[in-house]
Amino acid sequence: MNTELTQLQKRINNLKVLVMGDLILDEYLETDVERISPEAPVPVAIVKDSINKLGGAANVAWNVSMLGAKTTLFGISGKDLGERKIKQLCKKNKINFVSYNPKYFFTTIKTRVVSKGAQIVRIDKEKKDFQIDKIDKRKLKNKLSGLIEKTDLIILSDYEKGLFDNEILDFIKSKGKFVSIDTKSKKIDLSGFSLIKKNLKETLDSLKYFKNFEEYENRNKDIENLGKFLIEKTKSPLLITRDEKGASFIGKKIVHAKTKVSTVYDVTGAGDTCNAAFSLFMYLNLPVEKSLSLMNHLAKITISHMGTYAPRLNEIDWE
Repeated sequence: MNTELTQLQKRINNLKVLVMGDLILDEYLETDVERISPEAPVPVAIVKDSINKLGGAANVAWNVSMLGAKTTLFGISGKDLGERKIKQLCKKNKINFVSYNPKYFFTTIKTRVVSKGAQIVRIDKEKKDFQIDKIDKRKLKNKLSGLIEKTDLIILSDYEKGLFDNEILDFIKSKGKFVSIDTKSKKIDLSGFSLIKKNLKETLDSLKYFKNFEEYENRNKDIENLGKFLIEKTKSPLLITRDEKGASFIGKKIVHAKTKVSTVYDVTGAGDTCNAAFSLFMYLNLPVEKSLSLMNHLAKITISHMGTYAPRLNEIDWE
């Protein structure tokens, strides 16, 4: 690494980061497909290998840890095999894993069946429409308070699996820490965050919460207009990832950054890499232009791998 990146690495190494969100275990079944089933017109996939990876908020924590920060992961999960596997992967990747187990909840598992690098089918096991009751919510807040006291910044990852609502988010924001959020929800209050990170589709969806039904295209002027509208409503700076068009930051200043051309092997987890990296850089007060450039380089590394991947700072070629 060059001198500038070396200095940045030292600063990141001193950070204590709490990642909170929906825990997901990503399972990949590598298979061979040689024939069609006689029972139905579907391929017969013979399993050759099985690989488990951290997904959802756990993938954000993996990215933060690989970038060098002292990382704690907190979320809800079931007392089941999925949780045990996440716990093992966290230990392997130097992540302090803390979970809360509400009644009748089980850990989300996404199983991807893959053959010759192509995904055949994805099988999701998840608790739909789950809501934390008042007793569990009180216990969760008590557990969360101690973790927040020991952290520098908080990164939230909301995959709409039942952890977050406005009460929990208001509780977190009331602690006065730097709090960034990446959320798929169209129902939560987005005001008062240090950073909101969304992809373009999620950004457009969130406009409906504010009764804005205008049409916007993936071009800089439209991104600026919708970004200014959301900032006026939320008072929170916004990072929008725009697929092949790159990313845009709308805050006190507006910056657009083109994406780095690369071979796209799998886009799974690229948003988590962006959420982790930009949150760290913004907390450390790096210039927005530099933060976006570094983030794009890291995302480029992520999508060049099959499944989720957490790049290190020393993997990028950046001047």
